[in-house]
Amino acid sequence: MIVAIYSMKVEEAVMSTKRIHRLLRLITLLQSGRARCSYDLMTELGVSRRTLFRDLETLEDAGIPYHHERGVGYRVGRSFYLPPISLTVLESLSLMLLGQTAASQRGRPMHLSAMSAISKLLATTPEPIRAACSV
Repeated sequence: MIVAIYSMKVEEAVMSTKRIHRLLRLITLLQSGRARCSYDLMTELGVSRRTLFRDLETLEDAGIPYHHERGVGYRVGRSFYLPPISLTVLESLSLMLLGQTAASQRGRPMHLSAMSAISKLLATTPEPIRAACSV
């Protein structure tokens, strides 16, 4: 009996973690700048229509300002901002390497954008990771 209860608690925790990841993914999709219809959201998240609307209701309950425009789709209000995700040292170094490669292509269309992205990444990176990136 105790094993069954423990197993149920573990299963609930896994389901809860999956839901949290899905809700964060939904916020990211809605915040991407382009409106998305319910079908696109369901496909992207791999959920049913009912689950999508339950997740949208959860966002609303949490105070995340999304809206739906008929014929256009769903999007998060411009006033909402989700802070950047935390990156590991290896992820930060990888992005810096990609950014430096793009930045070294002077005269290419994305040269200035790459330089800007590197500056933003460095500005928002915690000191230990920033120190590892500058070595």
